[in-house]
Amino acid sequence: MINGAIEFPPEIIEAQNDGKLVIFAGAGISMPPPANLPDFNKLADEIGKGCRPRRQNEPPDEYLGSLHDRGKGVRVHERAKEILLREGSRPTPLHEALLKVFPHKVPVRLVTTNFDKHFTTAAADLGITAPTYIAPALPLGNDFEGLVYLHGACSERPDKIVLTDADFGRAYLTEAWASRFLYQMFLTYTVLFIGYSHDDVVMKYIAKGLPANLGPRRFILTEKRDRQWEPFGIQPLYYDLQDGNSHVALTEGVQEWAAETHRGLYEKSEKIRSLVETAPPVFGTKDDHYLRDAVRKVETVKFFRKYTQRPEYLEWARNLGILKPLFSPEPLNEVGEQIAEWFVDHCIPSHHEETFSVFQSLGPYVNPAVCRRIANALHYGKNPDFRPVFARWVAILIDQASTILQQDKWELLLISCQWPDDQDIAIMLLEKCWRPSLIVKESFDFGAFGSLLDSGEEKTTVDYTVSIAEEDSTWLEQSWTGFFAPHLAQLSERIEPIVTASFEKASSLLRIGGRTESLYDPLGRGREDIRHSRSFGGTHLLDVLIDAARDLIDFSIKNDHPNAQRLIDKWGKSDCPLLNRIATQGMADFTVQSSDDKILWLGKKSVQFLILAGTEIRNLLRAAYPLAARAVRSDLLNRLHKELLGTKNKSDEHFELFDLISWLAKANPKCEIASAIDSAVRDKYPQLVPRGPLEDDFDEIEWHTAGSGIDVEDLLSRPPSEWIDAIMAQPRTDPSDFDLDGKVYAIRSAVIRDFQWGLDALKYLATANIQEPPIWNQLFNGWREAKLDSNQWEKLIEAFEMLPTWQPCADGITEVLSAGSRREEHAMPHELFEKAFALSLKVFAVLETKEPSLEKVSKDWLGLAINHPGGKIAEFWLQYLADLKKHSSEGWIGLPVQVKALFRQVIDSPSDDGKLARVFLVSQLHYFASLDRDFNSEFFIPLLDWSKDHDTACQSWQGFLGWGRWISSFLDQILPFYHQTLAHLDEFEERESFVQHIAGIAVYGVAQPWTDGGWLSHYVSTFNPPLRRKLAETLRQILEAMTPEASAELWNRWLKHYWHDRIDRIPAVLNSDEVDNMVLWPLYLRQYFPEAVELLGRSPKFTLVMVDLETDFPAEYKAQYTDATGRYLNLLLGALRRGDHRIAEIRKIYGELLALGLSEDVSRSILDSLSRLE
Repeated sequence: MINGAIEFPPEIIEAQNDGKLVIFAGAGISMPPPANLPDFNKLADEIGKGCRPRRQNEPPDEYLGSLHDRGKGVRVHERAKEILLREGSRPTPLHEALLKVFPHKVPVRLVTTNFDKHFTTAAADLGITAPTYIAPALPLGNDFEGLVYLHGACSERPDKIVLTDADFGRAYLTEAWASRFLYQMFLTYTVLFIGYSHDDVVMKYIAKGLPANLGPRRFILTEKRDRQWEPFGIQPLYYDLQDGNSHVALTEGVQEWAAETHRGLYEKSEKIRSLVETAPPVFGTKDDHYLRDAVRKVETVKFFRKYTQRPEYLEWARNLGILKPLFSPEPLNEVGEQIAEWFVDHCIPSHHEETFSVFQSLGPYVNPAVCRRIANALHYGKNPDFRPVFARWVAILIDQASTILQQDKWELLLISCQWPDDQDIAIMLLEKCWRPSLIVKESFDFGAFGSLLDSGEEKTTVDYTVSIAEEDSTWLEQSWTGFFAPHLAQLSERIEPIVTASFEKASSLLRIGGRTESLYDPLGRGREDIRHSRSFGGTHLLDVLIDAARDLIDFSIKNDHPNAQRLIDKWGKSDCPLLNRIATQGMADFTVQSSDDKILWLGKKSVQFLILAGTEIRNLLRAAYPLAARAVRSDLLNRLHKELLGTKNKSDEHFELFDLISWLAKANPKCEIASAIDSAVRDKYPQLVPRGPLEDDFDEIEWHTAGSGIDVEDLLSRPPSEWIDAIMAQPRTDPSDFDLDGKVYAIRSAVIRDFQWGLDALKYLATANIQEPPIWNQLFNGWREAKLDSNQWEKLIEAFEMLPTWQPCADGITEVLSAGSRREEHAMPHELFEKAFALSLKVFAVLETKEPSLEKVSKDWLGLAINHPGGKIAEFWLQYLADLKKHSSEGWIGLPVQVKALFRQVIDSPSDDGKLARVFLVSQLHYFASLDRDFNSEFFIPLLDWSKDHDTACQSWQGFLGWGRWISSFLDQILPFYHQTLAHLDEFEERESFVQHIAGIAVYGVAQPWTDGGWLSHYVSTFNPPLRRKLAETLRQILEAMTPEASAELWNRWLKHYWHDRIDRIPAVLNSDEVDNMVLWPLYLRQYFPEAVELLGRSPKFTLVMVDLETDFPAEYKAQYTDATGRYLNLLLGALRRGDHRIAEIRKIYGELLALGLSEDVSRSILDSLSRLE
């Protein structure tokens, strides 16, 4: 940072902003007018007037010590006081400037060896409140704030000032209070000395407190350009004397530094704007210093980026060195990012030749971040001035490292090319996009699966592929079809070598990686047919490359027969199987060639060629074989037969040749040669079965769920016994094989369609003693979904009553009762609920006999309940009670006796289903409070008491927190159990639900949860940060739903006290995640909005702005609370980032506030915040 003629290094500025800077002031500060005080040497001479004169080179401290003679001689301390407290001595401008160097909200840390208290006076004049420490009563050097008079102050106790050599000895050696303070200070803070000379006697003693090579750096402002400060480990910062011996540059430099410290961002932005609107300032001037400093700082370089338009500043920036990082491989810092944005978004489109000149001098390497920005600007930029330099800058990008941009960026540049101007650069980009590279990746070793099971160790192997086969193409297909394909007449000769090279390099890379086999082509595995792109899995670069090669041959077939033949021959001889396939398809489509020529061309190819080009071979043969001469067909088939006989039986090659012969015979049934050879082959290899026609399209494959292929009408035409017997007769070696053909799943559909068929099936299963759960499950699933009338419901319940007490039956009945009782349509009729309830008692008795299978400890007991028979039967009981209460003619008087008995049984049940039923019932405490308050209080609520039974309480709380809610009628009874639960929050997942309960109780259930030692404080101190965040979020939601009167009552009752205490870290630190949710609180507090905004400003900085100003912010606040609204907007700006759409909305509201009389200080703060976001 350059101020005036002084350049302050970044370490000082960072320490200044972070509150880690100490100003260390010496006698030179108090020497100029109006202080007019002597330095230490002159002070010693004045004290010694009338005594013996000081000898040459005699140190002043030793001289004063000899005069003092241990108190027996001259009263040197009193004389010093008289001299230094002379009338008329006042603080200098430098005293004030040094105090102003400390930013707002950063404590003053200033140490001085001066005996006068001009810093104290200056601080009072400036309204700065700072603690003052006078030696020997010093603070801790590593943790202090305020003014420290290291050698004492003559206005306080002159006998204690450090004046003589004996005084220095006590301060730095024997008592060492000064050296201890300095040692800690130098280890902790960055220190800037001012007003000292290296030959000052004071420096000799201060040096004793300097820890060598430890702690932050130390600096000194000095006019002497020598190396005398090196032994002290202090870096000099120079300024020039004026008029021979004037230190006015020092004062002006510090004053400018102080002014810049307190200058708002808006003022800085306006100053920079005014500077850059004209030519660059003359080197060495004050404006030049200011601007050079501004472009090196994060907070001000953005204003340079925004306002600098003149081309002269490119040369200025290059000379300053700030453009160099743009052409360096090192990552850009924040300043570099801003300069890059200026260079790319403004300079490149506006100053064409100047930017190329910069590249010529600083290139050829371009920083990766700059490359990405250039690519984005060239594609997304709406500025038409980019067009003249589009191709040149793309060429520069292409010359950079191959990974400088991701594939989609290259494609976006390609899609931005315009015909015909950009055809050259488009060809270069196309080559870039299609240039393959080898990719090494992990692959699971399936061959080692057995050993994995034995060893239990993971085993992976390395796999190889190529980039064009892996990377998706977002825009390349559009570029090909829109830019290249329509202009193949002009471009085909330039594109073909690129296509060929890309295929062959990709194939070579795969061979190098060992990924090719004689009958396997990993490059073409995803492309079934050259004629058609894949219809699934997205578009790869390879797909577009294949399409391009196909289009090149098609174009030549139509327009240039010799070139078509050349391509077919060239690609047909290639070592790349994909090019072989493309050549084969080209030959198939090449109408100039006769059918005989096509078959003869094919007959010269290797067996590997014939197999790998399978689809295209068949395409060629389908068109050419029927029309070829008999001799040509015979030669081909005899060759295939011979090759087949010569291959190893059961090899892939053997089968593929067999399959091709079979296909030829099937595709050409009139060809006696094919039929004869096919018959001979089948007779010789009866175990081989052809795979079928390869031309079946993938999209036409039918995918079936279980039961596919089963005709339900056919099923219903048979008696259930026949169908069930067929199922049971199926051979099964594993339970998972039970329904391989879908017969069991089809039962569900049959039951839904035909109620009577289902009843007959049920009776047969019971009579035949068939207990297979899959069959019973599908039977009950059908009834659960069937649309039953009252008569059918009655028959079904009667049938259920007759069933044996088998577990699958009990589970299924529970499903049907639960589903049927809660339906809106085709529900169980009221008249049958009593019979159904009686049936449920029988069913529950069966459920109670199950062997335990659930884990004792679970964090989702409610989830288990609603998905298991125990919870579902409890759900039916609730529906039964609701129906009973609804149809009670004499008024509801509480739970029936039989229901109470049942629930007591459930409460005491040790079975899995009993526990799950209990969990579900406790989730409905609020409902039971209306059904039977006394029973609820006596039996259900105590289940939440951790002191009675830990496991039961844990399960019950999970149910209650999952679906339940507290109500005031039982709050007094249940609140102690909430307190107990604090110690068990880690035992279940519903912790956030617990916090929501607590928030609701604090707002609506208890008068004083916070003040006067309220219980909520204990909860907040116990909650972890995420739960405290949830509490803030829930309170926000409650406030939002409240009326203005209710929110005002809540604010005054305890919420404002809560916020005050949390700011003071009572009982826990308020963190930014909580404040993120408290940002909206002020908006719901009406007349207390200003008070809440003030508290928000004192809270930790929030990072997430959830405010939608258009919908959330009350419009009337602008006029009612203008300044508070401004402060609120300024707080929001502090959390926003550049580019946020809400900045524009805040600017709009700011304009409205100005018209409403917004105060100047609030206005200035908003302008500074808006400037920060430029």
